[in-house]
Amino acid sequence: MIKHYLTVAIRNLLKYKIQSVISIIGLAIGFSCFALATLWIRYEMTYDTFHKDADRIYMVRNRNDFLNYSQIIAGLPYPMASYLKETFPEIDDVCNSGKGYSVFEANGEEYETGRISVIGADSAFLQFFNVKILEGNNDFILPESNNIALTADFARSIFGNENPLGKVVNYSEKEYTVCAIVENWPHSNLAFQALIPNPIGTDWVHNGWQTFIKIKPGTNSEALEKKIKGHTGTKADFWFKEALLTPITRLRYDNPLEESTIKFGQLYIVVWIGGLIILCSLFNFLTLFISRFKIREKELALRTVCGASGKSLFVLLSIEFVTTLLFALLLGSLFIRFILPYFQRLSNVYLNLSAIYLETVLYIGVVILFALLVFAFVLIPFRKKNLNRSFRRENKRRLRNLFLLFQLIISIGFSYCTLVMIKQIYFLQHTDSGFEYKNTASIFAYFGWSAEKYNLEDGIKKQSDLDAQLKQLPEIIEIVPNYHCLMPKNMTIGNSIDTWEDMPVQSPDNKLEIEIIYVREDFQNFYKFQLVKGDFLKEPDANEYVLLSETAAKALGWKDPIGKTLAIDKKSYAVKGILKDIYYDSPTIFPTSVVFMYSNNYMGHTLIKYREGGWKNCKEKIERMMKKEFPGERFSLNNAEEAYEQYIQSENALLQLLSFGSVVCIVISIFGFFSLISLSCEERRKEIAIRKVNGATLKNILSMYFKTYFLLLLTGSVIAFPIGYFIMKQWIEQYVKQTGISAWLYLSIVFVLTFVVVLCVGWRVYKASIENPAEVLKSE
Repeated sequence: MIKHYLTVAIRNLLKYKIQSVISIIGLAIGFSCFALATLWIRYEMTYDTFHKDADRIYMVRNRNDFLNYSQIIAGLPYPMASYLKETFPEIDDVCNSGKGYSVFEANGEEYETGRISVIGADSAFLQFFNVKILEGNNDFILPESNNIALTADFARSIFGNENPLGKVVNYSEKEYTVCAIVENWPHSNLAFQALIPNPIGTDWVHNGWQTFIKIKPGTNSEALEKKIKGHTGTKADFWFKEALLTPITRLRYDNPLEESTIKFGQLYIVVWIGGLIILCSLFNFLTLFISRFKIREKELALRTVCGASGKSLFVLLSIEFVTTLLFALLLGSLFIRFILPYFQRLSNVYLNLSAIYLETVLYIGVVILFALLVFAFVLIPFRKKNLNRSFRRENKRRLRNLFLLFQLIISIGFSYCTLVMIKQIYFLQHTDSGFEYKNTASIFAYFGWSAEKYNLEDGIKKQSDLDAQLKQLPEIIEIVPNYHCLMPKNMTIGNSIDTWEDMPVQSPDNKLEIEIIYVREDFQNFYKFQLVKGDFLKEPDANEYVLLSETAAKALGWKDPIGKTLAIDKKSYAVKGILKDIYYDSPTIFPTSVVFMYSNNYMGHTLIKYREGGWKNCKEKIERMMKKEFPGERFSLNNAEEAYEQYIQSENALLQLLSFGSVVCIVISIFGFFSLISLSCEERRKEIAIRKVNGATLKNILSMYFKTYFLLLLTGSVIAFPIGYFIMKQWIEQYVKQTGISAWLYLSIVFVLTFVVVLCVGWRVYKASIENPAEVLKSE
């Protein structure tokens, strides 16, 4: 019997080819998107959960509130770990580790600084995190030893199939001998490629160590954190005032140690995107499946006449339903295989292929169960009735229109959110930042630095030679030697204004926290700072005058600040000018109070302004020149526009996902529209023929269909636009500078969808309306 039902199911899929293909493709895309989105967020939420007693391990950090934002400092003094264990009985165990990034050389190859993470480890670290040694010994934890341990993957990437034990590598200009190969950790914020001896610190000043504690079972971490903050009377007071205990399993999204492509909070949006896509495809599938009931009236009636019960018809239709879902599952697996490389680049989810397939099939299975429940909800009330009578035309059309309405709401909502996001990101990329960073870059060469000392004379000479050669490059139109760059932000100096003219309350505690940016004439011209009033600083102004940002002048309460005085570090300055606020940080961080001071000190960077579109050639020539003229010298080359793109990489990634979701939903809806209209025309062929015989024109027939679908489109817009506006308004408000949500966004979406409806309905109905009524009635 099952074999018979399966044969009938396959025949029906082949009979309604267009609808079947559209349903299967839509479901396959929906399955793939939902499964990968769910896999992504589960992967992000399981960072560091593989450690033994991971739920009891915390990193101790310190919060530093500066200006308008809080900075969480992960580094603490070395003695902090042992002091915590001695002082607080709730702590079961502690360990220190020193994590660093520096130049790593091995097997004749230099690895990029910032990519290779090396952790200073000792016996406590190995015990705390259960580091597993695969080969060799643990001599790398002996203080002052020159031994190093490499992870299995990193060792293989360097030495291939050679035995790495005994090989010599160079880290931070010091030679180490490989004495052990350790097991790779799964995805972790504490991930490393190498382990070296952890240097022992003895003072409370240097804060270069990461401190971990393991609390005793049943201990309340929040109560312990409050207890640590309230601890007084020791040299550790400074570090205890704003102590934070963060579970290692939450480091990924609680001020993460490693940057991710997309912010954790936005991952929920990714899951929503996947969920809405699968809902859109399910509604499309159910709409088409139920719409075929009317066309199959005679078939179902004949089966009933021949003795088929309501239960057997229910099983038949269920098998057809499940067969379609299984075909979609197979096609979805192929889609996953095809888009997996792109997905991994975007998400950094690097599981093996079998693990990804296992998880995605599990998530798809959940969706299939949900679909079956919806299907049962639709069919069970009619199980005991004759199916061809139970789905009366008005009931069937009402349910079909409801599903189609859901598809429209999702598609319109996706389109609206995508357009708003595109508009906001375009606005961020082209809005006034208070300074000119387009077509600018900076280079910093480590001339004169060595493991023993810094050779100032050699550094100055080589820097001068570099600047001279940079001026000869045709792609470069301007340079500013020996200064710092604004973007990427590499120099933040915090201070406070002690007193100022017209200060409302003369109190030693009433200070204004500021950020200091040093400037000189060529630096001001290079970045084209915008003067609101007053004059720019010149060299004679170095010890007498300063410039203020608009935010700083407002914070001081000055309406006309020119000539007014203020004191920084008990030294008095007069205000010479006001500059527009500069936005050189993340677009979600509000501008701070900035004081611009004149300084001509040696800073090391060389600022570069290159010709429009010439960065690629410029970068290649600089890199070749450094290797040829200054072999062995380390340098960093940064592009300001690339740095800003890094600030908004999360927004760009989310935009790609939204755009993809929007396109998918719109395509599914269009295909659904087309196939639904085709079925409707097939279903109403006789009605159209009779109307034509009674004098109905093509215009009359078209208006009959347009009225229904335009009403659905209007209803979907009325529901989707307010929901989309509420969501995107909250999203836009996180940015300092915000674009407006214009009326053309709404009109363009409605216009495009109206055009699509006209094409789908017009072409298919026109084709049905030109048929010969006599032939149609005869066939009926």
